[in-house]
Amino acid sequence: MIFRFSLAILFVVFLPRVASGAPNQHLEVAMRLISHHVMLHVGDSQSVVKPVQKIDNQYRIEFSTDFAFEPSSIASIIDSIMKVSHVANSYQVAIIPCAGSEMVYGYEITPTDSLVPCLGRTYPKACYSLLITLPDVQETEQNQSAGMVAFPLLLLGFLVAVAAMAFLLLRSRKQAKTQPAAESSEIVHLGHFQFDPKNMYLSLGNQSTELTGKESELLALLLQHVNETVERETILNTVWGDEGDYVGRTLDVFISKLRKKLEADPNVRIVSIRGVGYKLILNG
Repeated sequence: MIFRFSLAILFVVFLPRVASGAPNQHLEVAMRLISHHVMLHVGDSQSVVKPVQKIDNQYRIEFSTDFAFEPSSIASIIDSIMKVSHVANSYQVAIIPCAGSEMVYGYEITPTDSLVPCLGRTYPKACYSLLITLPDVQETEQNQSAGMVAFPLLLLGFLVAVAAMAFLLLRSRKQAKTQPAAESSEIVHLGHFQFDPKNMYLSLGNQSTELTGKESELLALLLQHVNETVERETILNTVWGDEGDYVGRTLDVFISKLRKKLEADPNVRIVSIRGVGYKLILNG
């Protein structure tokens, strides 16, 4: 139980941290998907999608062929993929010439406000590159770095917690073995004694006496027929059953042991009924 509970905690708390490197790969896939769909839009389905270049939180997408574009079409492609991939809540897009760094067209998307100018214009066929900047990514990567620093401390705390839980479990089991289980006991009053047939002990005041399994079964049977004679054959069949041949005075030996354990209360006696069996007598 402890192991399964601890394993569940491990998956819930630590697995997302271990997988924290996945967003970078997810972003690169999203950028390559943008490149692919832009190429399809401008009629290029044959060229290879070029690798995406990443500098800090900026991604540069280059194309193999020249193309003309209309801003609303490019924006629609990029925005739809960004929404589906959930890579960022805010981003800026810039289209620049391959041979220069001056922006030909650009726009910005944020959760509260968006700037998408120059819709309806058509830009001439040329070699262009896309620059997509993700302001949220830099903050996310910093948080991931802090998480990786904190991870060993969290792991140590987790292991200490598991060790403490295991120690408490072992201690509770040890106590359960040395003390009668009060909730599951079936206490029977036997004179001044308290008899627990399930947990196999007799108690008188602060003193407890353990019984063997056979002693407990024998005493329970005699108590069931208190002040009545129980025949030897009935006792042997009930307590020992088909356990094989009985050696000599087996039953008498157990009766003798029980008498010794009950002698602290003179009101409780086991008497022999010669040639018949035994009787448990309770006085008062």
